[in-house]
Amino acid sequence: MIIFILIFASIGLFLLLKIFKWVFQKKVRMIGLLILLVCIAVSITTYTLFFVKMELIQSKVYPNLYLIKNPVKDKKIVNKAIEEKITQRMNTQLTGKNKESKDKQLSTLSFYEYSKGDWGESGTAYFIEHKERQDGMTAELLEYYPEYLIANFSLQPCKNDSSNYFGKVDYYNEVRIIKTDTLLNTCKKENSIFIKDSSQYSFRFLKEIEKSKMKTTALIDNILVLEENDTISFPDIPSIGKKKVLTAKKGKLAIALTIKRINQTTIDYKIEMVEFGKANYNNQGQADLSPHFYFGSETDTSSLSGTSYFSTEFSNSQDSCYTYIRLGKEEKLGTYLQGKIIKNCNRKIRDIGLDNFPTLIEK
Repeated sequence: MIIFILIFASIGLFLLLKIFKWVFQKKVRMIGLLILLVCIAVSITTYTLFFVKMELIQSKVYPNLYLIKNPVKDKKIVNKAIEEKITQRMNTQLTGKNKESKDKQLSTLSFYEYSKGDWGESGTAYFIEHKERQDGMTAELLEYYPEYLIANFSLQPCKNDSSNYFGKVDYYNEVRIIKTDTLLNTCKKENSIFIKDSSQYSFRFLKEIEKSKMKTTALIDNILVLEENDTISFPDIPSIGKKKVLTAKKGKLAIALTIKRINQTTIDYKIEMVEFGKANYNNQGQADLSPHFYFGSETDTSSLSGTSYFSTEFSNSQDSCYTYIRLGKEEKLGTYLQGKIIKNCNRKIRDIGLDNFPTLIEK
C-alpha cells in the first residue's frame, strides 16, 4: 500500500514540475498563474469567513459529548459557545420536571474538536454515530484523542446538601488545563445566598444572580429575600404546571404559542408560525425570568380590548437570536391569559414585535 502511495506521489510531483517549467517559459503564463492563485486564495478566504460556520454537534450515542466542527481561531468565541451550550443543557436538566432523574444525568459534559482520522484512525467524528469499540488493534476509544479535548464541564451536588450544586468548566490546550471557570456555585458558604431547592430556579437564572452580585440573601420557594430582609414574591402568572395555548392572526400570518411554567423562573414554550401560501416556522425551548424581575412588571396593551395590563417577561437569547414572551391578564377579563411575542430569526417569516402583531389570547 505504501509503495503505491509513493509511486503516485512521485508521478504527481513529476507532472507538477513539468507544468511549472511550461508556465515559467513565458511571462504571460506567469501572470496568469499568479492571478489564478490570488483568485483561489480569495475564494478560500471568503468561503471560510462567510460560509463555513462553527457547529456544536451532539453525539447520538453519548448525549454528554459534543464535537466542535470548524472552531474559529478566537478562543473567546469558542468558550462563549461552550458556556451557552452548558447553560442550555443545565437549564433543561435542573428543573422541577427533571427532579427525580437529574442525579443520573449529572456528571460531565465533554467538548472535543471534530476530526476525521487517517492512517487507520477514525477521528473524533466516529463517536457521533458509534460507541467506543474495544477489540484489540482496531479499538476506537475517545481517550485516544486527548489532543482534541477543548473543555470539560462538571456539575456535582454540594457536600451535605444535594439540592444545591457546584459547576465548573476546565479548558484544555494540548492535553493541559489552561483555564478553569466556575459557572455556578450555590453551595452554602459565608455571605452566600441560601437556596432552599435549586431545582425551583433555572440554571441560567442562578448564574445571572451570581454574576450580577445582587444583594440577595435567600431563595425560598416563591420568595426572593434581599439583604435588607425585604421579601419579593415571584410572579404567579402563569400558574406552575398548567399548559396553556394562546393564538392570534394578522393578515396571512397565524401564530400559536404553547407554554407551561415548570418552576418559579422558567417556562417551556413552543411557537408555531404559519404564513399561508408562503412559509411556516416552529421553535421551542425554555425562557426565563430576569433576576431583576422585581424592578417592575412590563405593561402591554391588549389589541382585543384596548386595555393596558401588567405582564411578566420570560426571555431566551442565543447569539444574535432572541425570544421574549410576555404573559399577563386583564383585571376585567382575569380568566384569560394574554401574551405578546418579540422574536427574530424566524427564517422566511418577518421579525415579530410588540407593534406589528396582535395580542395572543388563550384558547
